[in-house]
Amino acid sequence: MQVRTARDSDVPALRTLTLGLSGWLDENWAPTEEFLHGYLRSERTGCLVAHDNSLLGMVAYSVLPLMLYSANHGIVEALFVAEQVRGSGIGSALLAAAEADMQLRGCTAFSLTTARSNKQAIAFYHERGYSREYLLLEKHAADL
Repeated sequence: MQVRTARDSDVPALRTLTLGLSGWLDENWAPTEEFLHGYLRSERTGCLVAHDNSLLGMVAYSVLPLMLYSANHGIVEALFVAEQVRGSGIGSALLAAAEADMQLRGCTAFSLTTARSNKQAIAFYHERGYSREYLLLEKHAADL
């Protein structure tokens, strides 16, 4: 298994992985291939994949300058591992690689979100040093 930067040729598999594993994303909310191509080209984002003849997992993250940190802050947006290989260390390898890249980009802290009901993911992140720090409140522009 190899962890590497996602390529444009990975986009169809990334979209399929995202749709198949997120549970709450449907066709209307899932990223389009056009969006994913742009995401991979952005200077403020990163996407790594675990690959071994097929896509086994992915992690997507953003790097944002935060005034209150006086530094860049890394936000893990998504971490998906194919069900058949969960528990094999792929998620840990992807998260560690993303954290290393965000640190190289000047991030002094990292954050992420997951559904309250996703107990397995919460335990995974706690085991890797993440703790509950803030409450995320969200409002959708469509609700305006």
